[in-house]
Amino acid sequence: MKFRLLAFLCVYGCFCACSVDRIPKEYRNIGVPEDRLVSISAMENGRYLFQQHCAICHGIQLDGRGSRSDLQPADLTSEEWLGRTSPRWMFYIIREGKSHSGMLGLKERLTETETWDIVSYILSEAVSEKTTE
Repeated sequence: MKFRLLAFLCVYGCFCACSVDRIPKEYRNIGVPEDRLVSISAMENGRYLFQQHCAICHGIQLDGRGSRSDLQPADLTSEEWLGRTSPRWMFYIIREGKSHSGMLGLKERLTETETWDIVSYILSEAVSEKTTE
């Protein structure tokens, strides 16, 4: 599992450079804690935090089918979404939210470490989804 996630992160590292234009300056140089993103304890904590803060819209399966699917949240397991995101982009969106989408930022509720834990969980589930298909 760790190897697959690490390989997945390496591929997404390539996409980081492509998406850097979308990220505000204050987030562009934030270090991505690679070790945290492959940590089992971070993934477990991220799962708990995701269920607390994100699943209502994105759904327990991360597929965008939560009880607030009327807001049209992203399917976090879709190849299209995964192809245009990066760990840094996810961190930024979780912290700041996304205007005109109903996604509220959580930086007042979550620490940076907790935010990275959610990113870790999302990535682990995306990898898990893709390797089981």
